[in-house]
Amino acid sequence: DALAEEIGVFAEPEMKTRKLTDKDKMLIIASDGVFEFLPSQTVVDMCSEHDDPLEACKYVVQTSKDEWLKRETRTDDITMICVFIDELDPDAANGEIQEGAFGLSEEEIAQASGD
Repeated sequence: DALAEEIGVFAEPEMKTRKLTDKDKMLIIASDGVFEFLPSQTVVDMCSEHDDPLEACKYVVQTSKDEWLKRETRTDDITMICVFIDELDPDAANGEIQEGAFGLSEEEIAQASGD
């Protein structure tokens, strides 16, 4: 860790909070390496082209990797999570996982819940 700090790596995350509204369609959480060569709006637009958040992530991460390798001999961390908020059930705010949420079956939900 000391060596990493010498070259500018630190463990303090950059965090922003805001209340989600009905207008919000997706939530994207990604490491800075994703945005090194892809502007935020470009990432949003790329995710919007997909019906499946996993496929959206794969596409953005691969594109980010390609952009890195056009300019560098290595890549930075290019990790991301994408959640399509408009597909979530607004009545499911009781903290329970609902069938169909995140593409999970009833059996997978029971397994995840320990039932």
